[in-house]
Amino acid sequence: MDSPTVLTVVAAIAVQSIVSPIPEFPTELYIVPYIMSNLLFFSYLLARSMTYSAVLISLLSTNATFLLTSALLAIVRRLFFSPLRRFPGPKLAAISGFWNANEARLGRASRTYKALHKKYKSDVIRIGPNELSINNADAIDKLYGGKYIRGTFNQVFNLAGGNNLASLRDHEKHSAWRRMWGKGFTRTEVSHYTERVQGHADKTVRMLHEKAGNPVDCGKILEALAFDVIMDLAFSRDARLQEGHGDRRYIELINGFLQFANVVGHLPHLQQIFRYLPLNDDGRLFINLSNLILSDRQALKTPRKDIFTHLLASDHKTNFAMTQMDLQQQIFLTLVVGTHSISTTLTQTFAALASRPDVQARIRQELNNAFDGTGVPPTETVRHLKYVEAVVKEGLRMFPPLLGGTPAIAPKGGVALKTGDFIPENTQVWISQHVLMSDDRYFPRAAEFLPERWMDQEGENDGKGNELMKDRRAWIPFGYGTHACGGRALALEELKLLVVRFVREFDICFGQEGGQPFNLDEWADSWKDVYLTMIQKIDLRFIPRAG
Repeated sequence: MDSPTVLTVVAAIAVQSIVSPIPEFPTELYIVPYIMSNLLFFSYLLARSMTYSAVLISLLSTNATFLLTSALLAIVRRLFFSPLRRFPGPKLAAISGFWNANEARLGRASRTYKALHKKYKSDVIRIGPNELSINNADAIDKLYGGKYIRGTFNQVFNLAGGNNLASLRDHEKHSAWRRMWGKGFTRTEVSHYTERVQGHADKTVRMLHEKAGNPVDCGKILEALAFDVIMDLAFSRDARLQEGHGDRRYIELINGFLQFANVVGHLPHLQQIFRYLPLNDDGRLFINLSNLILSDRQALKTPRKDIFTHLLASDHKTNFAMTQMDLQQQIFLTLVVGTHSISTTLTQTFAALASRPDVQARIRQELNNAFDGTGVPPTETVRHLKYVEAVVKEGLRMFPPLLGGTPAIAPKGGVALKTGDFIPENTQVWISQHVLMSDDRYFPRAAEFLPERWMDQEGENDGKGNELMKDRRAWIPFGYGTHACGGRALALEELKLLVVRFVREFDICFGQEGGQPFNLDEWADSWKDVYLTMIQKIDLRFIPRAG
């Protein structure tokens, strides 16, 4: 081995020794010196009066040696010297984040994690060079309780600049923003919203009556309903997507971005590179559309009570105020959780109800016992329907909007689990909602749609003493801790109102006569896990009920 090659190998070893122990090493601090070193080396070779072909060959061979040595060192370190080496999992996952990114590209990450936990018979599996998937309810509070550090994945949601509540990692600012969001979801505020939710549901009900029980694309109909609702409640904007006058580009752009973000989110170094690149046409279009929503909302002189009323004001404790770019980012987050999350969970819950006419009948019986009037049942009545709440909770358990969860960084000193496993500090960990909430250890007969698991013998919906409910801690459809979904109260209220409204008005059946029995495992095989859940077309019939 000649001297230049030896020097190159030594340089690669030195760089790896410096870089590898540092968590979240900035990509810029690696790439810029690498490029500068190549420029200096190029100048040195030219100064030696070498021909251009000789300079090129020397540059290529030196870079190849450096990169190959770096790659081999990284592979050896990750396989044999990493503190995560004792955890089972695919070897390719241990070597590179591209394994996880490919699972995300294929839309099957959460299903793969579930299969791996089963294959290795372990609550902790390795899914990346510095990533673990954990399927244990005891780990939830230890990893997601307190001021935990959000993982690197969610940084993909601020590639265009600014931050939203789902991407922010600064605890002080996050606490301030959380208070601002929280003011929009108090019980008083949610009560103001419910009448407007019912108004939008009126349009859907009328349309379904016109369909006279013919099969409809349930997901598309509920997506339009959810979009109209959130545009109204968040921005005081009449979107009219249900009437065919709204702009579906918002939904199409979000769906496209989620598929991109789901891959790039697993490659933090690639994320950092994308921050220096110009936005593509879709990115610029969404920014322009967001600016339109924001400018229209800020121009309103006397808006109705809405969520953005509180985001446009500053935090009363810290005086933090959001920048225009931050507000644009909140629009993205609002539309994602307000449209996609509600519509996919509700669509699949209705499909599950189509397989359980007895559950529909019990919902109607509970409503009839509490409300004997005509017209739309009051929100306060719906709020106290225990079985309806059980139906919604079971729907959220089986069909969480977020399949894979969001990652956290293990705190300083690491975390010891009751399983005997120790999670080293600075490890990125995932607790998948789908994996955890479909585990028979916590929810016996987890693959079955059983709202009764949430009812106790006294008819309350806490599930205490119910053999179908072993550990409530495993129910985390809204996440857990400081970064849990702030709109939980509104989401639950909206889901309950819509379930009651549709079941009262219609018999919900499968699109084909007779339909097929519901099976979660078969259903889940059709899901696309692109951070949120993408579902295939579901045809249902909403048959108007007499009277």
